[in-house]
Amino acid sequence: MNYRMILLVGEQPAPNLLPVLHFRPEQVLLVYTDLTERISDNLARLIRAKLVQEKRRHRPRLRAAIAPGLPVCVCKLDHAYNIARIRATLRDKLNELNWPADDMIFNLTGGIKPMALAAFGLAQEQRCRSIYFQTEGNRSLIYDYRFDSGQLVLADEINVSATITIDDYLRMYLGEYEEEGHKDALERVVGDALRAVAGISEVKAGIRPVGAEALEIDLVIRVGNQVGVAEVKMQGNKDPIDHLNAVGSQRYLGTYVKKFLISAHEVDRNNKNLAQAYQVEVIELPGYAEHRELLVAERDRLAQTVLGKLGGQR
Repeated sequence: MNYRMILLVGEQPAPNLLPVLHFRPEQVLLVYTDLTERISDNLARLIRAKLVQEKRRHRPRLRAAIAPGLPVCVCKLDHAYNIARIRATLRDKLNELNWPADDMIFNLTGGIKPMALAAFGLAQEQRCRSIYFQTEGNRSLIYDYRFDSGQLVLADEINVSATITIDDYLRMYLGEYEEEGHKDALERVVGDALRAVAGISEVKAGIRPVGAEALEIDLVIRVGNQVGVAEVKMQGNKDPIDHLNAVGSQRYLGTYVKKFLISAHEVDRNNKNLAQAYQVEVIELPGYAEHRELLVAERDRLAQTVLGKLGGQR
């Protein structure tokens, strides 16, 4: 079926990307505001590339006929909280696109509540299929709703096997970035130890956002669809904690990214309290400070702490 998806863009873009990867729609409509325009632009580029890639993979003879901008349409709202105005703007855009109601899927997960209420009202009006995406631990579910005699009915719960890569995640939030790799021995030892853990999906090192080079990230770690960032230092103090707090802000990698301070020496009480206030998990590796190698117990603690925070299993 030639699906068309309506996506509400909020602080978290992953709940929009993963259903797109699952349903592989012909077209999507990104609905955004001034506050989420940057994320919408990043998401548009990423979805466009993936949908075009998908078409080329399955219909190679049509390569020349695929217009680069065709899969993604956009709708900018002039008001984020006026439900009636949001609904009217969205209705006008859908009338302009002239998508068949039977083809449309409203993803009600993203955006803010007034956007979701307005989109739900339109879905109900046109009896369109609607979904809600939920991630728990390392499991991703799509709740698939249909309208039956005007009543909303849960038709299916779909376990989504598609996962985002670290590259997907970074491009959704940052746009362009550079990967510079490990810059010292401790980073390399920690990165290699995490890569060797069966439950950890992916590790990248030395990530530097283009245009925000000061926010270089030592490690980015993925477990399924959950992502964490780590600062790896011989001595963990206030500076890397503040850095992680900035990296994990809404403006950069989003407030749901998990944060780790990995320190070879013990972190003092004041900085541990600061880390706790910023929801930064502190992992100490005193064996490396003494012997310049990770002890078995420290490898296990490192793996268990990261997996536990990112919802994985060992």
